[in-house]
Amino acid sequence: MREPRRIPMRLPPLPGEAFESWLVAYAHRLDSPTSDILAQAGLSTSQVSTDPRTLALGPSADTLQRLSDVTGHDCSELESTFVPLRQYSAGLSKVRIHGTSFLGAPMRASRFCPECLDANGGRWMASWRLPWVVACPTHGILLATHCPDCESEQRRRPILTESTPNDPRHCANPASGSIGRAPTRCEADLTGVFTHPAPTALVHLSESWNEFHAVGRVTDLLRLVGDVAVLSSVIGTCASAGEALAHPEKFADVLAQAAEAVLDPEGSTFTELASRRVSRKAPALPAGWTGISEGLVSRALVIRDPSMRPLDRIRWASATRGRRPSEVRSDALSREGKVPASLWPEWALLLAPPGLESAAVFPAAAAGCMLLRGSTLPLSQLMKMLSDDPTDSRSAARSILQATANDPGDTILPTLTKLSETLEAEPPPIDYARRRRWAAERDVLSRRDWVRLCEGTSSAPGEARKWRYARLRVWETLTGGMAHQAPSSLMAGMTDPLSVYYQFLRNLTPAVLQALTAHAREVLDAWGLEDEPVEWVPSLSIIGAPSDVLPGVSRQQLEGRVPIGSLAGRRALSDCAADVGLDIQQAKLIVRLGWFAPEPSPGRPARTRLSEAQVRDAIEVRGLTLRQTAAELGVDRKTVRQRCLELEIDLHAPGRRRRWNVDKEWLATQYVTRGRPLPDIAAEVGCSTANLARIAKEHGIPLRGRGGASHGSATVTTGDLPPLLAACLRGQGARERVERFHQIAAFRSLNEAAQSIGLHQSAISTQLKKLETAAGGRILERGDRQHAPLKVTPLGRKLLKQAEQELGLPQHPIVRAPLAPALGSFRGAERIAKLASASRQKTLREAAVAAGVTPQSLRISFRGLESACGPLVSAWGLDEAFHLTPRGQLLVRQWAAHHSA
Repeated sequence: MREPRRIPMRLPPLPGEAFESWLVAYAHRLDSPTSDILAQAGLSTSQVSTDPRTLALGPSADTLQRLSDVTGHDCSELESTFVPLRQYSAGLSKVRIHGTSFLGAPMRASRFCPECLDANGGRWMASWRLPWVVACPTHGILLATHCPDCESEQRRRPILTESTPNDPRHCANPASGSIGRAPTRCEADLTGVFTHPAPTALVHLSESWNEFHAVGRVTDLLRLVGDVAVLSSVIGTCASAGEALAHPEKFADVLAQAAEAVLDPEGSTFTELASRRVSRKAPALPAGWTGISEGLVSRALVIRDPSMRPLDRIRWASATRGRRPSEVRSDALSREGKVPASLWPEWALLLAPPGLESAAVFPAAAAGCMLLRGSTLPLSQLMKMLSDDPTDSRSAARSILQATANDPGDTILPTLTKLSETLEAEPPPIDYARRRRWAAERDVLSRRDWVRLCEGTSSAPGEARKWRYARLRVWETLTGGMAHQAPSSLMAGMTDPLSVYYQFLRNLTPAVLQALTAHAREVLDAWGLEDEPVEWVPSLSIIGAPSDVLPGVSRQQLEGRVPIGSLAGRRALSDCAADVGLDIQQAKLIVRLGWFAPEPSPGRPARTRLSEAQVRDAIEVRGLTLRQTAAELGVDRKTVRQRCLELEIDLHAPGRRRRWNVDKEWLATQYVTRGRPLPDIAAEVGCSTANLARIAKEHGIPLRGRGGASHGSATVTTGDLPPLLAACLRGQGARERVERFHQIAAFRSLNEAAQSIGLHQSAISTQLKKLETAAGGRILERGDRQHAPLKVTPLGRKLLKQAEQELGLPQHPIVRAPLAPALGSFRGAERIAKLASASRQKTLREAAVAAGVTPQSLRISFRGLESACGPLVSAWGLDEAFHLTPRGQLLVRQWAAHHSA
């Protein structure tokens, strides 16, 4: 294919000119049909004989390149004729124009400015095809649409490619009655058409296309067009879209008003439109304003704010910058962790007007309103995100309505809106949602911690009810909620009304309040929240004005008005509040904050003078009765009993027999399955044989008869055991021999094993011989004269492995004697830990106090260990020096190494 021949004559496109205008003007300049230019470029006429709107968006890339080659104009120069309109159309396809929707899409026909055609020689602009461009920004007149002679629209038909184009300043439509591929043209002079001067707003609206053409921000242009379309629909248009497009002068006034309102939102036109249908319960936006841009929404909300309903004012943030609510649920969920279940008490005091009828609901409703801003979810659903409080949306809405009605300065709703916006822009250092969830699942204050806290502050712990109230106070501190919002798991056992709880709070001293706050800090540290403060309150600088402008009260205003301790005592809280000019809800919030708390009284309750060490020493260590303890400490017997209940000290009734917690399955395995005698098991448990027999009967375990037939060696069940282990477990003392072999295998020599175990070497040798006879071979190679170490034979290793698996002996040789048999005994690990802890004390009495048990309990535990691995303690007196035998010291060292591993 031959290269196209370049046409020597050039005609550059004008700024803003349409592509088909340049092509027709170029053919007119060459005085040849457009088909000749296309043929020269190797193109067919079908490339341009198409719908004018389609051709206005530009040809294909190949067609453009061929035209560039044949005309000598660069592709970028030709692209300037259609790329802006193509970008506009592409952006328009991604948005929806509401209201007068036909204003967005380019028209099939083109308007024209007679003076522009006369000045530039008949060059048509691309923007003349846009419905909203009805004025010429250069000459300030309305654009014309029809030929004055044939009265037809211009540039509506495809380009006539077979004939030479006429003067572009004249009508190119076929004359009346003319037909064929090259009909006679109308040739009416379009430069003489008369048009009216255009309103200034329409001229400015048309200039926006030139600004877009220069900057290229199609989003801003489409937002402008969309706003004009919406407001045009609100003002009112002509009967049909076709009539409006064909005769723009008929709706020029409507379009001018809409353009003026959009281009000048501060002007009177926009204010009048935004103020339509304003009533006492006016909607947030007037009817028909769907699709308006956020900028105009914000301006309209400012105008309509005084007449909007309180909840709508918060939802649309009309008191500040105004924002359309989002239908995305995640917007509210993202703020859930930033808001406490109730408004911070300091802010609730500042915002709640005095005497508010629904003041009890106001803090929770205000917290829900901070989630309401920018959300389409109902208030009741938002409040359920914060707590399980049964307060419904009607009560919350009523509370907000009453509060705003008593707010002459209109500061409550703007303040709540600013608080919500500040929390979204600058998240607080506390994740309230996580705290609410964890505080409902975990214990925030145990009773023991409460008792110790009271000891440190010289306060009376009281009964369980008082501890539950203290726990509720810690929950409030951690979550920021109010008492009536506490989860059911925290309110279990609390049957009294909440007025009793506030009676508890109002009498707490500053020392107790500080101790509870310090405990809350410990709870957060235990949860891994070291970086979060215990409590946090937004700064008052958010409102940008003194706190005096708010309808409530601040602490500074209360300083000289509420004396210290004036809200404490046994009088009704409402009476105490009335004395200082407060309502009951304000008093509750002040009590919740701990302001003006009473100073501690000089006297101390008798039981707070009884230290934990004194009571435990008398009751648990020395075994004194309540009467004896009371006489020794100089207090009443009931006082001692109450102190014991606070410290959770077990008080046994007179004559009550001691109980041992022996597992039924373990006892059945030891006594029935393995055939151990009761005395052997009782020594390991630490009780008498008679008590163990009684426990076995309670568990329904049948007891064997007395005599030799009852020995474990004769009745042990071996049917389920491996043959080797079963053979070794037959006979009197068989189990002891297997366990002894397990111990001996860990030593270097029989002499060392005998010294460690506490037996003569001859007794160990006798036991090994009996075991080897039962096993049918040697299980241990003794050392020779050259002091070779003991060596376990393959048969012995097999026996050890079976004993470890079937009898529950510790694995060998990782754990050696005396630790191995000690761990295998009854509660071995627990008792070894007690022995290790006791070894660091001076006497058995001190060891018992440190362990929180009685000395007798320690003796039982240590005797049980000695029954398994030999003597461990050298002295058993209460006040004697507590020393361990060498075996006991070895056991403690082995335990430390084993425990650390």
